[in-house]
Amino acid sequence: MRLMIISFTSLLAAFTGLSPLYAEQLSNTELYELCSKSPQNSQCNGYQVPIALDDRPGEAGACVVTTKKIETRTVCKLAVNNEKVIAYYEIGEDLEVLSDKKATREIQIPPTTIKTIRYREDAKDNSTARVVNALLFGLGGLFGTRNKKVSEIAIDYTPPSQSESTPATSAPKADAPTPSSVTTEPQTATDTDTVSVVVRRKTGEELRLQLEKLTGLKAETPHADQQPNAETKPPEAHPN
Repeated sequence: MRLMIISFTSLLAAFTGLSPLYAEQLSNTELYELCSKSPQNSQCNGYQVPIALDDRPGEAGACVVTTKKIETRTVCKLAVNNEKVIAYYEIGEDLEVLSDKKATREIQIPPTTIKTIRYREDAKDNSTARVVNALLFGLGGLFGTRNKKVSEIAIDYTPPSQSESTPATSAPKADAPTPSSVTTEPQTATDTDTVSVVVRRKTGEELRLQLEKLTGLKAETPHADQQPNAETKPPEAHPN
């Protein structure tokens, strides 16, 4: 009997010692599938299932995310509900588990932290479609193809302090893109972060109304004769 107890104890210890090794041997695809179906599984501790931008709510647009004075140009979506604003933006490299799409990170912005809403309407060059339509329909297609009407919405907000911040919801395997220039200046209490997105005109108008209703702020708009600054324009949007 004593021999059986010793043997069982040894077997249990060996199995316990091999369990972490087994977890480490899971491939990214296996870990993704396991944690997508069973997020409470012990092997999913510390792992956050990556989510593609296509699976986030909202309309995708060209985006500039500025956090702690570091500017990242990417693609994002902006969602507004009755409690907060959420920005979802792409990070890292394409992931096989997401069918070669990028993972996303989210920024949750409570309305009380929003300092400024800026809104600007513009027209995006539609040269590619104009050339195609000219080849298909001649002069009618050339002159009948108009530039795309877009809106740029920028939100300046006060970021949470280090003690209040929460872990970013992103995949551990997807590293954020390295910005071209990084500042080492510390962020003060008066500094603000910014999310700026370019979307279709109709979507932009809807987002503006939602933001104004949520925050009670009036969106700042440029004067009619004010020309946009080319150096600070966000990357070109690709609205659907």
